[in-house]
Amino acid sequence: MLVVLNKELKRLFVILGLYSLSSGVFYIFQELWMAQNQLSVQTIGTVFSLCSILSVSVIFLCSQFITKDKLKTFSCSLFFFKAIVMLLLFFLNQTGLNVLIKFLIIIDYVIDVELWISLYPLITLIKKEDKIYAIRDLIYDAFYYIGIFLTGLLLGKSIGSFEINYNFYILIASILTFITFIILYKTNLKSYVKKEKKVESRKSLKTLNLKKDKISRVYLGYVFFGEMSFSCITEL
Repeated sequence: MLVVLNKELKRLFVILGLYSLSSGVFYIFQELWMAQNQLSVQTIGTVFSLCSILSVSVIFLCSQFITKDKLKTFSCSLFFFKAIVMLLLFFLNQTGLNVLIKFLIIIDYVIDVELWISLYPLITLIKKEDKIYAIRDLIYDAFYYIGIFLTGLLLGKSIGSFEINYNFYILIASILTFITFIILYKTNLKSYVKKEKKVESRKSLKTLNLKKDKISRVYLGYVFFGEMSFSCITEL
């Protein structure tokens, strides 16, 4: 069955595509960019370990305080600050200010994880459907790998006297992220937020009880050990 997308939903998918493209452009060579800035392999590993720990804490805090009526403003702010952080990293290249570089990389990682989590709830404000969830994953994966393909293809090539390198990709990712911020800022979701509030006001508050919910316990274990095994193999 063909999925009908209204104007706002199309905009959110464009946002998702640009966000994914910037991630593919930026993250595929991030560790090599860090190594070029005299960060050792051990230091890079430590930085990303701290990123993971802080991300979990930030996710928990944001889930407690960010409501759906604030979700668009929250996501806009994240996109804006992410663009600024990447732009700062672009200018810090080869400056030797490694403490500041490490701090900004941690900030960027935490923001990126929170953005990925926030985008789907934004989409569900407009439409809740399993096909929409599938489309989200297809768009993200497609644009992410397009970003990887283009960066690998163009790396080392020259535009006039300008050589395309790792640092150039950070600038491109920053520009794409800022465009994403502008599109989301101009997307009107007020009517959907009001409708969501009316629906939620008619529902009783239910909390997840892992002691009684066997399916959730099994799924939580599956996700935890699956991510652990995948990360142990690939993240280093």
